[in-house]
Amino acid sequence: MLYILPADADGGDGFDELDMALIRMLQANGRESFVQLARKTGQPERLVARKVEQLVSRGVIQVAPVCNPAKLGFRSMAIILIRLRGGCSAEGFVREMLAHPVIDYVAITLGQWDVLIEVLGTDDIEMRRFIERQVSGHADVAAVEVHPYIGLAYQQPVWDDVQEAFEPRFEMFEAEADVLDETDRRLITLLSRNGRATFHKLAEDMQVSESYIRKRFNALLSSGEMKVHALTNPVSLGYTTHCWLRLKLENGHSLRRATQSIAALEHIAYVAACTGAADLLVEVICRSKAELRQLLGERMKEVEGIRSIDTLLCTELYYRSVQYGQPPAEEPAQAEPVREGAET
Repeated sequence: MLYILPADADGGDGFDELDMALIRMLQANGRESFVQLARKTGQPERLVARKVEQLVSRGVIQVAPVCNPAKLGFRSMAIILIRLRGGCSAEGFVREMLAHPVIDYVAITLGQWDVLIEVLGTDDIEMRRFIERQVSGHADVAAVEVHPYIGLAYQQPVWDDVQEAFEPRFEMFEAEADVLDETDRRLITLLSRNGRATFHKLAEDMQVSESYIRKRFNALLSSGEMKVHALTNPVSLGYTTHCWLRLKLENGHSLRRATQSIAALEHIAYVAACTGAADLLVEVICRSKAELRQLLGERMKEVEGIRSIDTLLCTELYYRSVQYGQPPAEEPAQAEPVREGAET
């Protein structure tokens, strides 16, 4: 996804109740002060600060801004499903794809398709050219299915019981949104590197006053253009089953109403409205395949308007960080896999 989690986090062992409490609070507000965190948990501020620093350094959480990608100059986004020719290595193909800086996320999947990639572009022409030259024309590719986003309908930083404590906020991010000005994009870029950077440090890096940075930051928050959350690595917390759903809605059913209902369910991490063979693409993160079966067999049936659901179970995930204030740089960053568990 655009808001990328580290791929090399430690495993889920060794977390205590304070760790989990801090993760949940930072998922709601990634810039919650150590003073407030200490007050809410009833623990010493020094201990809280050390715990948060350990969670960040271990790659369990990444505090980062979340906002409409179109506001940052990414006016064209798509998920592409790829079927490889017999005998071709999915891992080798993925490594080759990740050499392209316009790709920020790849999953190796089980089912009708072998690989799923998310592509970011500055416009639809750039997107089309990339697909034609680098994906459809690749010697290992037998077939592709393209799902251009028409709106990033929902992006949820939490997917477990936190949703019960915090009412999910539904927001349709429009693909045609105006790009933020240079100052706001620069601020978001700095926050993407360190979402808990002090206002003093941000002001120093931008060579402006601290009061000015506070004003711009608060304006972004109050307008809803940006939020700062602790994005968590699901595998590190024991969420070992990762799946994508392709949903087709009944003719005439409200896209917004269906999205709103799906976004309120546990285990939903991401929903995008798109064109192509699906109306919605939904990312699901569960602790086990048993939880996934319950979601598909019971909870999703409660959502009105769904005509069909196709599933793609992920076996490996590859993430790469993207510079938030500008399109991807020419030099690609390295990406390592997150391996999904084999729980049943």
